[in-house]
Amino acid sequence: MVVGFLAAGFFAAGFFAAGFLAAGFLAAGFFAAGLAAGFFAAGFLVVLVAIFPPLEKFITTKFIPNFRICL
Repeated sequence: MVVGFLAAGFFAAGFFAAGFLAAGFLAAGFFAAGLAAGFFAAGFLVVLVAIFPPLEKFITTKFIPNFRICL
């Protein structure tokens, strides 16, 4: 009976550990999603600048005069 309770305790500890593992995967998923969103935003910006030269000129002249120098 004591061995049974002990085994049940280890079983419960296993579920507990699995919960932590699942939480870790969830956190990693959020991290990956954040990273992907960052790359998406950077890619979007690059595409925006590459496709719309007039927009780039407008941004560089009106908002960031030293944009080219910064790059």
